[in-house]
Amino acid sequence: MKPWFVIRADAGLNIGIGHIMRCMALAEWALDYDLTAVLITRELPKGLQKNIRLLNTEIRLLPNNNECNSLGDYTHSSWLSTSERTDAEQTADIILRELRERRCSPSFIIVDHYALAAPWEIKINKFAPILCIDDLNDRPHHCKWLLDQTFNKSNKSYYGLINASCKLYIGTDYALLRKEFQRHKHADERTFPSLDANWNVLITLGGVDKFNVTALMLSLLSQTKMFHRLNITAVVGSTNPNLTELKLICEKAPERLRLSVDANNMSELMANSDLCIGAAGSTSWERCAMHLPTLMVVIADNQLSIAENLAKGELCFNMGRAETLSLQDIENNLSNIMSQPDVYRTMINNSHSVCDGLGCRRILNTLMRE
Repeated sequence: MKPWFVIRADAGLNIGIGHIMRCMALAEWALDYDLTAVLITRELPKGLQKNIRLLNTEIRLLPNNNECNSLGDYTHSSWLSTSERTDAEQTADIILRELRERRCSPSFIIVDHYALAAPWEIKINKFAPILCIDDLNDRPHHCKWLLDQTFNKSNKSYYGLINASCKLYIGTDYALLRKEFQRHKHADERTFPSLDANWNVLITLGGVDKFNVTALMLSLLSQTKMFHRLNITAVVGSTNPNLTELKLICEKAPERLRLSVDANNMSELMANSDLCIGAAGSTSWERCAMHLPTLMVVIADNQLSIAENLAKGELCFNMGRAETLSLQDIENNLSNIMSQPDVYRTMINNSHSVCDGLGCRRILNTLMRE
């Protein structure tokens, strides 16, 4: 029978789509190994389903009672609409059914969920070895492999949180990016725009952006002194609850503002941009692979250390939390990067050394070898 593997991840208004997207990057690369994925999920926006099925990935839905697990043991337990134990039991039922139909066990199981940890993994690892994807190091794990793609993080972050036999894969060498980001030729050709040129600015603040930071950025940018030199493209997902407002904002200045919904050409958009205003989430590694200088915005607590470390490494300007940003902050940061070619080139060069877009291949080679 054809080899297969399991992914357990969710997406939604509170969770965002980043966990699903990095797992789908693995599913895309896995096709090269003749592996197909089964995604087990409790919450999946309709806008994602078509793209997931294009990757030959089958979707199995867990029951969702639209409640929250407020009594869980972890910081993000509320992301799960049931208990961790029940989730494990329901996931096991689906895996067992798939196993019987396919007449072979999964090659491995991937879990990427801040509300699941060691108790879940212990119940599920009887079916296949588990790869846990994490970046919080805030709860215990019991798995064969653990991957954390965070820049400048070390193995020490997980001391006391993993079983003795767990193998750690830490850092941006293992960043899970889609194939389109592997050594894109235009990324290597990026240069500082001429002093009188307009700047192409890309805004990427998450597929959901439930706090509507994209609208805030568009509003602030349109008030800056440099607005007449900016060509702005805001990328959002169809799950964004503020699409109507964003469309109205862009219609006010169609010569400067463009809205792209569910873009399937992110590497191309990044290649054609001079600057990004982006969140400190998974797209940070996409921007590094594309050598795209960034003004970084923190839109969640778990992004604070990422933004700080990337700024220390001269990979971005860290503008801090979105809710504290002012027009003056935007103007100062724009002015700094648009007037300093050396700083701009440093960001390009440093990004080049951080991420090459081949993390999925590295981790799959490991999973298939062991």
